[in-house]
Order: sequence, then structure tokens, then C-alpha cells
Amino acid sequence: MSGRLIDNYIKALSELEEFAFQRAIVQRLLVALNNFQTVPTYPQGDGGLDGYSHKGTRAYCCYGLKYDAAKTPLKRSKQIATKFSGDLRRLYELDAQDKTKKFDESKTKLVQYDNDALMRIFGAVPAACDRICHVSLIANWFESHTPLGTIKQNAAKYASLSQCRWITPDADVVLKGPKEFADQYGADESTMMWLKHQEMLAKLDEEAPLVEVPHGPTFDSKMQAAEALLPDSRDDVKQVAESLRKDWQWVIAFERNLSDRLPQLHAALEHGRKRLLKLVLTHSASTPWDSINRAQEFSETVFSDDFLEPYGKGIVRDLASGEVARLVGGCPINWKPKAANVNL
Repeated sequence: MSGRLIDNYIKALSELEEFAFQRAIVQRLLVALNNFQTVPTYPQGDGGLDGYSHKGTRAYCCYGLKYDAAKTPLKRSKQIATKFSGDLRRLYELDAQDKTKKFDESKTKLVQYDNDALMRIFGAVPAACDRICHVSLIANWFESHTPLGTIKQNAAKYASLSQCRWITPDADVVLKGPKEFADQYGADESTMMWLKHQEMLAKLDEEAPLVEVPHGPTFDSKMQAAEALLPDSRDDVKQVAESLRKDWQWVIAFERNLSDRLPQLHAALEHGRKRLLKLVLTHSASTPWDSINRAQEFSETVFSDDFLEPYGKGIVRDLASGEVARLVGGCPINWKPKAANVNL
């Protein structure tokens, strides 16, 4: 991992604001921690968490401060302390007794309340040994030590007032900025590519579920044939079929994006499809899984030529999966008996 890559990653994180920053932090934690669980905010609320790991004993809260050149470091520090103190109150299940008055940390009386979102997230109140014992507060700005004391004192106060059903009274609470986060969790080329294209990826994630794949019996009949060939793996076949449909939807949305914005890459996609088709037609496979896996390998190799450099491995893999699904939906990738292909 080069120092330049880390420096670029730190700079990129520090320039993100609000939800874009949160999304970038969550994306990196998903890569760095195989037991990291995201917590969606909508529609039911996140309970004060953006994610957790280590079987629920470590919690993560993000804050992408919106930059304002008029704000001094002291004002930014107060914003960070205020925001994360609010997250900690939710974890400790505390709220203002009188919600009609403006909240004042030094004057407002806090009372216990049940954080129903945490109950939905974890399913049940954990045993004392399984409660949150470490909280990482991650901000896009950390150039002053001022928030540290405020957050520490507030956490101690909240612990003394709380029933501590979800978080231990002596939980570690650590504030990290972009540098501290990058030093701990690192970065790689795939992460940098994701940062570069995150707006496009978010747009595709919104559009893809609304895309209608081409109608026709071919895809469904192939999956039915796969179930017949693999009677002991019918549930697996259904899951693969669902995944392939989603990949197909994604690649259609991706193609539309290329067609609208990047005609040269759209042309490269069409050329790649021709090369992929030739490889698929000239290499036979004996089972559905062999057919899909071999086509995936071919597809990643073919599309890496034009799409690896501008988009990175992750998008190439998604593109390859979508193109495999498209070929399953057509005739080239096939494991049905020959007699069944007469009218295709």
C-alpha cells in the first residue's frame, strides 16, 4: 500500500460531506471487516448507529460535516461534539425530559427512554458481556482536540444516568478523522475507484431495480432445467436465478449510462460482447454451474481490457456478471437438452 494512495484517500475523505462521507466510510468498513453490518437509516431509523461489528460489541457513527468557510475551527469542533453526543445519548437511551425546550447539555434534564430502533436492529437486549464496548466516532474533519474532552465528559455523564441496556458503562469512545481512519483501515485501488464513481454507482443502485429485463421464456426455462439437472440444489438455483436477474438489471442501467455519457466506452462494450459471445460459443460446459462460472471468467477477462483502468475491478466484476446474465437470458449460455432448443 503506497503512501501516495493513502494520502489521496485521506484527501478524498476529507472533501466528502454528509451522506456521501457516511457512504464512503461504510464502504471501506465493509471491505476491511468481514463481520461489519450496515444499519440503514430509512425508513425506521438507525438507532444512533451507522453500523456495527464483532457480534454487536463495536459500534460506528459517522458525521460528514458540511463545510462553511465562515465557520471557525471552534464552531466546527462544537458541531462535531454536539452531533456525536446526540448519537451517544441514543445508544445510552437518554432523551430530554422536556422536548419542547431547546437542548442545552449543561441544563437539560435527561431521562431514560426505550430506543425501539436498537431492539429491531439487534432483536433482543444483549447479555452484559455482549453489549457495545467500543464506539468509533468518524468525522470528515478532525483538526482540533477540542471535541475530545466534551465527548468524553458527556459519555461519562450518560453512562451514569443510563440503564446501559445496549452499551457498557465503561465503553471506549474514540474520535477519528480521515487520517486516523485511513491509518487503521487502509485503502486500495478498488476503494479509490469506488470513491471516484460513487455518485454513478448510487444512481445505478436506484435505477437498476426499476429496469425491466427483456421478456421471454428462455431465462425461466433454463432455470427450470437447472433445477431438474440439480434436484438437490433447487434452493441454490433459485438464489442464483434471483442474483442473475439483478445483475442483468444492473448492466442494462449501466449500459444506458454509457450510452448517454460515454459513447466510446459504449462502443467498447459492444465490441466486448462480440468477443465474449465467441468464447462462450466455442467452449462447452457440462453443468449449469460450469457454464455460468466459465462465462464469468471469460467476461471478466474480456471487459477488463477497456473497463478496468477507468472503473476498477469491482465494476468490471459487476459488468461481467450482468453480461453473463444477459447471455443466460438469450441462447448462447445453455444447458438445456438439445431438443428443447428447436424454437429458440
